[in-house]
Amino acid sequence: MADPVIDEQLLEDLDGGLSKFIAGGVIDDKPNFDLNLETLSKCCRDQKCVDELILKESDFLYSLVGFLRAGVESSASDISYSTNQVLDSVTKVYRNSSHTCKADLREFTKESGVSEVVEKMLVSKQSVRLCVELICRISELTERICDKQQLLSEIENYMRSLLKNQVNDAKKFTELKISWNCFLVLDAKEKYGEALLTGNFSEVLKKSFSKSLEVSIEDVCYITENGLVNKEFRNSLLQDVEFVELLAKLFHGCFLARETEILKHLVVVIRNMFFDMDIENPGWIVYEEAHLIIKRSNVPSDLRKIICGSDNKGVKFFAIELASYNFVDLDLDENKEILKEISSDLIQWLLKAIDAPGPGKSITIPGTEYHTSAYNLVSLLARVSYNDDIKLDCVRRGLIEKLFLFIQSPMEPKILSEVLSIFDQICFVQKEAEISEIHLNSLKKLAGYLSGQSSEVDPKFAWMKTMRNGFVEKAAKSLKLGLSITEPQVPIEAKNVNACSGSQNETEEFVMLSYNWESTEVVDELANAIRNSGVPIWRDIEKMVNYGDINDGMADAVENCGLLVAVISEKYKLSKNCRRELEYADNRNKQFIFVKTDPKYEPAAWLGLMMGKKIYYIVDKNDAKTYEALIKAIQKSLNVRNTETDRETSPPKPVKSSTTKLFTHVEYKEWVQNNPAVKFLKKDQKKKLFNEFVIAGIVDLIKSESLRYVIEKLQKDFDLNASEAMTLVKVLETSYPSA
Repeated sequence: MADPVIDEQLLEDLDGGLSKFIAGGVIDDKPNFDLNLETLSKCCRDQKCVDELILKESDFLYSLVGFLRAGVESSASDISYSTNQVLDSVTKVYRNSSHTCKADLREFTKESGVSEVVEKMLVSKQSVRLCVELICRISELTERICDKQQLLSEIENYMRSLLKNQVNDAKKFTELKISWNCFLVLDAKEKYGEALLTGNFSEVLKKSFSKSLEVSIEDVCYITENGLVNKEFRNSLLQDVEFVELLAKLFHGCFLARETEILKHLVVVIRNMFFDMDIENPGWIVYEEAHLIIKRSNVPSDLRKIICGSDNKGVKFFAIELASYNFVDLDLDENKEILKEISSDLIQWLLKAIDAPGPGKSITIPGTEYHTSAYNLVSLLARVSYNDDIKLDCVRRGLIEKLFLFIQSPMEPKILSEVLSIFDQICFVQKEAEISEIHLNSLKKLAGYLSGQSSEVDPKFAWMKTMRNGFVEKAAKSLKLGLSITEPQVPIEAKNVNACSGSQNETEEFVMLSYNWESTEVVDELANAIRNSGVPIWRDIEKMVNYGDINDGMADAVENCGLLVAVISEKYKLSKNCRRELEYADNRNKQFIFVKTDPKYEPAAWLGLMMGKKIYYIVDKNDAKTYEALIKAIQKSLNVRNTETDRETSPPKPVKSSTTKLFTHVEYKEWVQNNPAVKFLKKDQKKKLFNEFVIAGIVDLIKSESLRYVIEKLQKDFDLNASEAMTLVKVLETSYPSA
């Protein structure tokens, strides 16, 4: 038989003191009695201890309730601390008991009359926080209806009273911290942050972070991370530059001092500040300045060192989670090591979580005491899946199959939309990843059903029949479009999209503007300049009103435009929607013109490859002259485009170019081997169309002819589809000597 968890002598001593007060209203040796109550309160943090009290020491629990009842009726003025300690222990019994003890606890609740006692204490404003929490927990246990609105009002007033005067001592911070439990059981988490906002808690935070208040930083962080559930409180901190700078400085200081426990809390604070940011949404402007402050601080460097070198698995997990909010750009060469760590750990955790039993799909992060769920890990993966290496790793490690299994069970629409987003991101590398036709067909059917364009659903996903959600439908339509991008090109039937009116009455050459919302001011000026030159434009904020879905509008605009002008930036590169526009235009053999607003910006990853060595233009919204050369290039591109298809289309001759370095045969084979993107050239063994001479001829063609002309030649003469032809050109532009 297992030894008892609680010291029997402690219970015996306390029981004697409780009984004496119940009988006569006095407490002998009160200091020692209170000390024992404090010990009991600490014991009740442990579930085993609580379960033992319920199952084996129920008489002692009755004594605790008896003490509270006597305290309500007593006129003694020196028992408030003792009463609060007893109530704290009783509350922890209800908070921390295991499921196996619920029936016994329910019986105790009925027989002891604890509900009536606590309600009387609340009326007399004794220990408001504990009373509110305990009444809620008893109500939940016994399925008894309670007035939650009244209880919420009580705890809000209590919070205001704490914040009314300057919060400058540890006791008040503890009360604020533990009050969170009340908002949790009342299912009113957002109200906690609202109360902090009303009490101007941000000023207290800044004093705490600057060390001018001697309080526990961990307690301050705990209060803050929970308060950030409230959007208004979150926005107030995001817009407080002084607070954000202090937060970044404190993070770096704790990193240098190896204060790992505080670091974990600070990571959660920063994560909760940015948890719902979306670079596709113009509302992200709220986060912009705060995000830049942290990104330009030492925090990103600290995160890299934690992820790649920390022995503390818990801190590493939290650091990976924070890095996913674009504080570390995984596309940059300097972050290759951190990319490898994140990809390996994250996919491993998610695979394990999907296989976990039970509806929660919860796992313990290896080497830590922290739990996370498949749902949280899906969200994390969705945030970092802009990186192509992570996409490929997902496919190689069998995550597509696992995600199909995962979504066979009902889940929240937000999680399903993020799974669809991961599938959508993988579409960008579907050729390179060699995704099976079975998986592609399954994705097409799923996207068709969830987008409302098909009535047939796989029986494995039958639960989705009862779910219709805007976010899911939008994600499904994006996935459907993504799956179509790398399919063989088919002739496009003109849809007569009118750039000026959005109607479909006449065909007109127009320029499509592709940009991320952060470039709106520049695009406003650019749009006016293009219009004034006599060229019509298509811009999302003006034309999307004519479409029921953003993906339909984008597809129509790309297919019918004469030229696409891409205003690029870091957020453009990270944006799935922007990449979709550009790659869809690429697949449709459209001409591009790239525009930079920051001369120093050098795009990496897919955008860098897409730009290759193409000419780009730099514009300044405050300098109209910077638009002149761009406008001339736009006009020239539209005029040239109408005559290019009439050119003579004989195949490129295999020549030794005087301006192009010619590979030896061995060098040519090594070049193909070292460039996986053109692995389709390996399949040319029988036809023998490609060799080192032909490749040199194609390079000469790229130098002398337009992109559209080169693509059409490669499609016609070498039987390449549009995607393969464009990929070959891009690889030659970036990796062939003197291309």
